[in-house]
Amino acid sequence: MFVRAGASASTALNYLVTTAPSPLEITPTDTTFTPATISVTAANPGPDPVRVVSVKFTLIAGTGAGALTEHLDQIHATVTPGADWTFAREDDGTFLAVPTGDQGYVEVTDKAVLFELTNIAVNGEIGVTTLDILERTQDDEGDTSKGTAEFQLGKCFPGFQFSDLTPAFLDDGHTTVTNGNTVTLTWTASHGAAYTMLHENKSYDVTNTRTWTSPTLTRDATFHLRASLTTDGHTVTHYLHTNVTVDKPDLTLGTLTVNGDVQVSGQSNVQGLHCAQTLEVGGEIHAAGTVYGGDRTKPVTLYGAHVTSDLTVDGNLNAIGADAIVRIRDLRGPSSVKLSINSDTEVLTGNSVTIADALTVGGLLTANGDLDVWYRDNNVQKMTTSGVTGGVKFLGPVVFNNCTINQGDWAKLKNFSDGQAKFQIWNTMYTDESKEAVVFVYDGKGDHRNVTADFGSPGYGHKGQTFRFVFE
Repeated sequence: MFVRAGASASTALNYLVTTAPSPLEITPTDTTFTPATISVTAANPGPDPVRVVSVKFTLIAGTGAGALTEHLDQIHATVTPGADWTFAREDDGTFLAVPTGDQGYVEVTDKAVLFELTNIAVNGEIGVTTLDILERTQDDEGDTSKGTAEFQLGKCFPGFQFSDLTPAFLDDGHTTVTNGNTVTLTWTASHGAAYTMLHENKSYDVTNTRTWTSPTLTRDATFHLRASLTTDGHTVTHYLHTNVTVDKPDLTLGTLTVNGDVQVSGQSNVQGLHCAQTLEVGGEIHAAGTVYGGDRTKPVTLYGAHVTSDLTVDGNLNAIGADAIVRIRDLRGPSSVKLSINSDTEVLTGNSVTIADALTVGGLLTANGDLDVWYRDNNVQKMTTSGVTGGVKFLGPVVFNNCTINQGDWAKLKNFSDGQAKFQIWNTMYTDESKEAVVFVYDGKGDHRNVTADFGSPGYGHKGQTFRFVFE
């Protein structure tokens, strides 16, 4: 506890530092010190042997918060395995480990070396002290190099405690917290250190308390309680951790891969969803981006879809099932582009088609039933047909454009004053090469009536005559 390695170690061996007690305990004034021990384990991190020429340990002597002890001369130095090393205090107060053999180095392979400094009388100031390590090694050519490592060691009051970070609901027999509730955490900690609670990238100063209530929880949470000591810019820390499970938590996901069925009873906002089998949604699906099928090339199959706003289709829209129905309130082509229908179209019985403007037929217009023509503005019927053998009934004046009779101009055809006259062109119209047609005018009672027309002899009357029609 309260041991931190510096970030710039350059040694060939890896060094691990521990203390006993942990953390180191200061010696208050007028009290007998409790001997402390600093243990340093050196291990080779690689497969090749490391030739170690020497290892020097430097401690800070003095009475302040940044010093370890006033009595370096009381410290004992030991090393394991002892046959390969000599480890003792030098005149300058450092502790030096050197090989005992004549070759001038010790090869460290897969077995670690343990250096221990014991019988340390820690001074009476809470704080952080430093242990420096200077390592010298030799390569195959006999050249030497050095590496350094630094460790900060915390010093606290005797009997320092930092433990038991626990959610209070465990005392009530519960193992989870309800979604939307808070949790109260308690812990044991001695005075002399600073304490900080860490949660969801936020920190809370809890130095002067031993209980803390969290913000509202909607998902599982991990809490970190940090104890720290700082002296002269050097800080050592120690952490406690606890996890809290939230019942029916809210989830925020990046990509979710589901190998089985997923049932969603409410709304779901998913940024990335990959489902290998079936996805059943009992509520709404809100897709803010693009919905792809398969590997982004396969179609998406929907069994019943209700679109309440705009639906834009950049590709083809197919409804090709035997019983497929497409219901459209207002069918239009793209802006400034005509709507094209590229297949035979059948309007079923019981349905009508209304053309609000002009109807242009590029080919043959075929009516398999009777045909009625109405004038739109005042709803007046202009023409009708009557069954299979019936004729065509015009309910107003009939005008033939581009027609001549005996090479003359047809200028006027008047109905009789009783309104009962009929103008009939028999279906024998094209029975001979001269294109003769028989024109009769009846009064509705079986008798022929006069037709008044201008054929180049104004006012000349005709009754039941045969006229030649030449159609241009």
